[in-house]
Amino acid sequence: VASLLKLKHKDHFLLFNLSNRDYDIKKFDSRVKDYGFPDHHPPPLVLLFEIIHSIHDFLSEDEENIVAIHCLVIFPSPLN
Repeated sequence: VASLLKLKHKDHFLLFNLSNRDYDIKKFDSRVKDYGFPDHHPPPLVLLFEIIHSIHDFLSEDEENIVAIHCLVIFPSPLN
């Protein structure tokens, strides 16, 4: 993922880690914002607004900027 982001977007990407998992941010040239909270739970509303504002600010800086979001999702069972 880091190689793809650097190849396609150079200095115009920012990774938002919402997964509560640690990894080597140096692979992403330290272009990572960590907002960890317990997996499979929604963030507190205040934190959600902080994340949204941070994404908006970054995207507004340059029209070439993109964000990637790392989170964990629970898919509903087809048997439910």
